[in-house]
Amino acid sequence: MKSAGYRRRIARERQALKRPQRHVSGQDDYELPQAASAARASLDTPDALHPTHILALQRTVGNQAVQRLLAHEQPAQGGVRIQRAPLTAEEKAENLTASRFAGDARLEEVFDNSPAMFYGEKSDAVAKIQQALVDLGYPMPISTRKTGSPDGIFGSETRATVKQFQRDHGLYPDGIVGRKTLGELDRIFGNPPAKDPEIEATEEALGQHMVEGVHKINDGSSFSPTSGVWYSHNYEDEHIKDPERFPWNPDYRNGYANPTYWERLGWMEWRLKPNKSASEGIKAWLEGLTIAECFTALVAIELDSVRAAIGDAKFDERFGSTTNRLPDESRLHIKQSIVGTSLEGLMKWTDAANAGDAGVMGNRPAKEGDWYYFYNHPRYLLKHPAGAFQGENAVYMGKNDAGVQLWAGMGVPDTDEVGMLKEMADAYNVERDERDYEHIVKYRTITPIPIPPGNPSWKALYEANLDKIRPEYRPETGEFPDAIDWTEILSAPEYEIDGTKRKGGFVAGAGKQLDADKIKAMREE
Repeated sequence: MKSAGYRRRIARERQALKRPQRHVSGQDDYELPQAASAARASLDTPDALHPTHILALQRTVGNQAVQRLLAHEQPAQGGVRIQRAPLTAEEKAENLTASRFAGDARLEEVFDNSPAMFYGEKSDAVAKIQQALVDLGYPMPISTRKTGSPDGIFGSETRATVKQFQRDHGLYPDGIVGRKTLGELDRIFGNPPAKDPEIEATEEALGQHMVEGVHKINDGSSFSPTSGVWYSHNYEDEHIKDPERFPWNPDYRNGYANPTYWERLGWMEWRLKPNKSASEGIKAWLEGLTIAECFTALVAIELDSVRAAIGDAKFDERFGSTTNRLPDESRLHIKQSIVGTSLEGLMKWTDAANAGDAGVMGNRPAKEGDWYYFYNHPRYLLKHPAGAFQGENAVYMGKNDAGVQLWAGMGVPDTDEVGMLKEMADAYNVERDERDYEHIVKYRTITPIPIPPGNPSWKALYEANLDKIRPEYRPETGEFPDAIDWTEILSAPEYEIDGTKRKGGFVAGAGKQLDADKIKAMREE
């Protein structure tokens, strides 16, 4: 006969199963036919299932899941087997591919969710999962302290480590190894990136890859609600026209890139997430959906040119991989700068930039793929303080069949220099929009303007508070022209705004290109 203390403990277990759920696992639905019968039997005949099994279930799937478990009426078959939603016949036919996992009968069961691997299991299969996590840079000192090798015990440390891996890879962090978690590990260890470079590490090949990259981001066929590299104002305009197809988040104005690979650090600044492939990440950035601006777009294309020249494997080794947990400062980094990004130290000034040689319009001393800059009218930011076209980061695309030099940047397809200036004049001449008025009301005032809650009309606020607006931003003061001809971009005198002096047109000193010698050295490492 069981002791009174034992009976009280069983009673407490019964009460625990009736309490409201505290933790719900959302990755997959659970199917627990055998565990249901065994747990029910444990309450009626305690020898059938030890209470620690019930506690383990509670900790793993939550009280509500255990209540559902107990509601099953199938005959007991002994033992607790956690199973997730059933797979299709096609899914069950798939097998693990990574050499460290393939052929292991228990892991194939885990991959089929029949049953999944969870807290309390002891097996060689657990040791293989532990070793994979250690190899990915997740320290497991408790599980390896006895011999230096994994102990094969799925304890608290293993569960916590599995949860962290799941968070890092966009999986639901329930601490259970099933189809999705093991599938991600199998993908990591079974599908190494391509090793062969796509292009030669020469100035000509790097420049041509840059040209092709600019063509790709301007290819209209790549634009959709979920693909393409967009300016935020362009995507927002599409949202206004079709809000259902183009969902909008105001934070997009700060930039957006595929969150599977990228974490955004600030305005138009991203860093590759831990244990993600840098080669896959840069491809995803350029494939979209990405919301950025012209400078960051060219940084991304330059980095993709590096990848193409040294190969995916070396690129991942240097900037981030699924098998090497690099520190933050070493992982792929993109922002509106070269300094402080993964491009730092890999670019050099062009010969023309070093010599200060601007050439003449239509005959600039540029090579295909060289990156230069064209300023819009020096006072553009007075009329459009939130505008995206104060200038254009442009790549020299070579000459057309008629021998005319062509330039392109994000949103500006191949055009000659006059065409580039006309694009900028057109951008200058449009009326101010709500984004401009919002910027002025918030940041370009003599004294602060009270902003009402909700969605105010920024133009109305501007017009009601003209006495508080800095005079250079008010058209009636004559500080900037209302409309311009493209020739005025070149003829307008230099003008300083917020400490930066601007002179319209081609900026010879901005010329830069990838340093082919450094890229070649990386390739040969």
